[in-house]
Amino acid sequence: LPQIDIKLNYPELALHHIMPKDVFATLKAAKLGLISTEIIKNNKNIPLYLKLKFPKKPNFNQLKNLPITS
Repeated sequence: LPQIDIKLNYPELALHHIMPKDVFATLKAAKLGLISTEIIKNNKNIPLYLKLKFPKKPNFNQLKNLPITS
């Protein structure tokens, strides 16, 4: 399986008050989406995901340009 090895620049992250967990949360959200709400149907909770329009196989520049907030 193709993988991306991400090496964080910790001093640069600290300079911008960004925690490593924020970087990984952003990458996960870009790939899988975020649960924005739940719909109840037939007594079952169904998560409703909010997703970015993002390619299934992003290239390095697309990942590099993701906005990361803390």
